[in-house]
Amino acid sequence: MRLEKRQDCGDNYSQCSPSGASSTTVPDLGAGLSSLYVDLLHSINGISAANRRSTPDDFKALILRSAAPNVCCRDGTDCLALQGLSIPFCYDRFTTDFFLPDGSYGTIDSGNYTTSDGSNANLLSGQYTLSNGTTGNIYGSANSPEVPNTSTLTLPTPFTSAGVGSAIPASDLGGLATYTVTVPASTIQPTTLPPEVVSPVVLGSTTIPTATTDPATTIPGTTIPPTTFTVTTHVAATASSTGGAGGMISKPGMNAGAGVLGFLLVLLGI
Repeated sequence: MRLEKRQDCGDNYSQCSPSGASSTTVPDLGAGLSSLYVDLLHSINGISAANRRSTPDDFKALILRSAAPNVCCRDGTDCLALQGLSIPFCYDRFTTDFFLPDGSYGTIDSGNYTTSDGSNANLLSGQYTLSNGTTGNIYGSANSPEVPNTSTLTLPTPFTSAGVGSAIPASDLGGLATYTVTVPASTIQPTTLPPEVVSPVVLGSTTIPTATTDPATTIPGTTIPPTTFTVTTHVAATASSTGGAGGMISKPGMNAGAGVLGFLLVLLGI
């Protein structure tokens, strides 16, 4: 069976799969993000207007493409690989906003960072507040040597000149990718089960000598029509019933046979 796979990022967004990105995993808010701010600075260092930017004509049809780590970036933003974590991310040089593949986003200039579940942090001070109210510091404490020393770092400066239109909100720099997977029609040929001979049966001291023969049985063939599934997801992940980072697979009337298709979708990396 041949599966056709196509990815859409929606209007005004294009797929971002930069060289150097090998994962889409973003650590939970805490010590695992202690290098995020410096990694962001290193990743954007040296970008220029000549850099490859997202365009709406990129990646319009993907057929059986290997699942490269990706995120959907707003057209006109920079598609980059984040050093350290080796994940793709979207960057707006005009505002210094960034968007990560798990839906989290922030601003390099202020250090503000927001996760997809509503937790907040400041990457300059390290202070964070989880969505459940728990507080802490990414760097362990405000005096930790891991706290970014802005006096020794090259920081980007947001554009302040007037331009055309308004700035893109950080939360809108990236978006969900929608995969459409089509399973072509397939035909199951008729199957014939040969005659079956039932031998004499011995029950204790009694033997039933007469053998019987069951006639041949034919199981008719059938044709399965083409079926299309839609998967909406930030990243290649295990499908769930609620969507989000795990994604959602939906089709009216999905039955037990979808389990096999689900397995195939996993093999394709979606």
